[in-house]
Amino acid sequence: MAKHDLVVALDIGTTKTCCLIGEIDPAGKIEILGRGISPSQGLKKGIVVNIEEVVHSVEKAVLEAERMAGFDICSVYITVNGDYITSLNYSNHLKIGNSEREITEADLKKIIEQSKKSELFQGKEILHFIPKSFSVDGHNGIINPVGMLGNKLEMEAHIVTALNTILQNIKKCIKLTDLEIEDKGTVLHSLASSTALLTKEEKELGSILIDLGGGITSFVVFKHNFLSHSGILSIGGNHITYDLAIALRLSIQEAERIKIAYGSVNPGLIEDEQIEVNSLAQNNKIFISKKYLMEIIEARVGEIFSLINNQIENLKEKGIYLTNVVLSGGGALLPGILPFSRNILKLPVRIGLPSLFTGLPESYHSPIYNTVIGLLLYAVSQNNHKIYKNKSYNNNYFKKLINWLQEIF
Repeated sequence: MAKHDLVVALDIGTTKTCCLIGEIDPAGKIEILGRGISPSQGLKKGIVVNIEEVVHSVEKAVLEAERMAGFDICSVYITVNGDYITSLNYSNHLKIGNSEREITEADLKKIIEQSKKSELFQGKEILHFIPKSFSVDGHNGIINPVGMLGNKLEMEAHIVTALNTILQNIKKCIKLTDLEIEDKGTVLHSLASSTALLTKEEKELGSILIDLGGGITSFVVFKHNFLSHSGILSIGGNHITYDLAIALRLSIQEAERIKIAYGSVNPGLIEDEQIEVNSLAQNNKIFISKKYLMEIIEARVGEIFSLINNQIENLKEKGIYLTNVVLSGGGALLPGILPFSRNILKLPVRIGLPSLFTGLPESYHSPIYNTVIGLLLYAVSQNNHKIYKNKSYNNNYFKKLINWLQEIF
């Protein structure tokens, strides 16, 4: 049997864990061999609060994907998200010392390694180090300075870091499932989403991708085809659920149900109606105003987009202007989200939908799967794929299967 280049994407979100196993053919096309999904437990705003529950969620999603693919996996790319992740634009310089000597690859490596040793990154792991541009003797906008002559090399880079202690807990969960994380395989959640959604033209002209997740809203900004800015807000769709539960005296489950069934941010809604709900306080069914429900939701969603708008205004002050907005994540499914966000951000807004590969059902053509599909594409772009010579079940697979069956029965 011919060898198969495989990549595995594992998106561990606040509400769900998704796993995709993809096979890459010589032409670079991807076929999905296995997919799995399980409810996420043990995470709060991207931070591990219960290792055992996280491990269980990962194992369930991975086993489902392995069972469909017909073999077990050994390594994965994963996404991370949370306020323990920070980013900044960083600049550094290197004296060449000889205007007659060409700048070499070794010089580029040296200035990058020097930058990584900055005191700013102590106690943190660098997830992404992305050089944006170089300058030689004050001449800016150089993409690749190798071969040029000059006395001084300067570099600007966008750097994403994660607090090492918190990140290690996530890595420990992966290790406890007998999986390894690929080299440079820990990927910023919103960066993974952007890989599936932003076009080359959007990255060049200036776009912001906003990922509206359950516990977190994250964003990435591209300009001139480079990752220019990124950030994380510790607020997401779950906060809407909590708002409804508190304001209407409902259980979390009931608040989530009516949010999905009746939730909207449609400012043009005029007619009101009464909705029957299960009251937590009175322990019976009551009727609430749909208009009041919408007002609660609008308040929280408005807060999220106002915070994002502040980020966009800050970029304008730095001379960075954006041409459009792309929405991703479960929050993008909220009815009325497009006109509502356009009204606040004053920019064209679209909902991002991923392209489907062979082996993915139509149900995956949804914003909630953008990240895991984008992570798979990101993994393919790294050219660091595991090769499997056989598509057959092995002892490790059966061990996982037996453990899973024992939990059920």
